Amino acid sequence: LVRKYEQALPDTKTAESITNEPMVTVDSNLKPAKMEPNSSGTGAVITANNWQVAVAAKTPEGKNTTASVQSDLIIYRGGSVEMQGIGFYPSARGDIYIFSEPTHLGTVQIDTFGLFGGEFKVSSSMNLGKHVLQLVSYAADGKSLTVSLPVMIVDVVPPTPLITTKASGFIFPTIAPIIITQNVLV
Repeated sequence: LVRKYEQALPDTKTAESITNEPMVTVDSNLKPAKMEPNSSGTGAVITANNWQVAVAAKTPEGKNTTASVQSDLIIYRGGSVEMQGIGFYPSARGDIYIFSEPTHLGTVQIDTFGLFGGEFKVSSSMNLGKHVLQLVSYAADGKSLTVSLPVMIVDVVPPTPLITTKASGFIFPTIAPIIITQNVLV
């Protein structure tokens, strides 16, 4: 008996073996998945078989961010992650975790059409660096489904204020914010 309505536990084995590609397991069997940028460039879409998951990140101020899906999806410490899905088991639940240490970010309720959506806060004390974001739920056919994707937790250094000089009155604009992950410039 599968309990599709109770909290699903994270798949620590898959999370430990993930590299720079998303990994999907269906009934504990590894399956290929495709990850592409979403149409607005603010997140990623992971597709396999008859389901799809879209993931995007927001800054701590709630602004959409530009995604980097060539390697890891960038998530801001203290920000949030939005997740939407289609093709899931109707009326089941999905649980979202982030690793290194499995941390339960939240739960989504899948509707009667197999759709879900939710936004989940990422702790401002989350360690910087490489992590795994994971959705644990059930595919439309009732098989257990785990979607794991690599993410990079970063801090955003606030931009330096514009500088004016009294003599010339020129304004020197700042360049885009610098992203720092554990003393390494990205």
